[in-house]
Amino acid sequence: MANDDQEWRLSLMRRLGERDRREVTPFKEIILQNNRLLDNVTQLKADNLKISVENEQLRAAFATGGKGNGKDSNAAQIAIAALEKKLLAQQEELTDLHKRKGENSQMIVDLNLKVEKQQLIIKEKESCLAEQKTANNILKAEVQMLKSSLEELKKLNNTLLDEHTALQLAFSALEDKLRGVQEENRCLLERLMRYKSKDADKLNEENESFLR
Repeated sequence: MANDDQEWRLSLMRRLGERDRREVTPFKEIILQNNRLLDNVTQLKADNLKISVENEQLRAAFATGGKGNGKDSNAAQIAIAALEKKLLAQQEELTDLHKRKGENSQMIVDLNLKVEKQQLIIKEKESCLAEQKTANNILKAEVQMLKSSLEELKKLNNTLLDEHTALQLAFSALEDKLRGVQEENRCLLERLMRYKSKDADKLNEENESFLR
């Protein structure tokens, strides 16, 4: 019984381990990826803010000093254009990250639903397994009880066979004794008949003698 309980526990642990490898591990990877995306989004927002500040500073500098040296103005315009281009690229990347974040969030929701369904299935299987284990224990107890009853019946049968054998021997002895008594009785009857025959002969002789 103890070995069966141990085997049942090991089987349950193996199933839970397989479930974790199948469902929990990929789920953790998506969460980690989502966290990395959040970090990237935060960093990009900070970079965008920094670029926006630099861009505004350059615009302000260009506005205040735009009437000065043309060479400096051209350099400022080039710098502003480069910053705007970089800002646009990062905004596009930020938009893409938001999109991927939304997709990952949906995947997490879907996986949550799947995990909940799997957990319900596992609970049902565990409940079914527990019921089968209980039924198995009941059947084992019944088998053990039947084995005990069978052993008792065997012992009783052996006792009855011994008693029957003893009675058979006693009966045979009584039959032998009966035959001996019957034989003795027959002999006594024969002797009695002989005595009666002699008495009858003697009586006949006396009657004949009296008649003479």
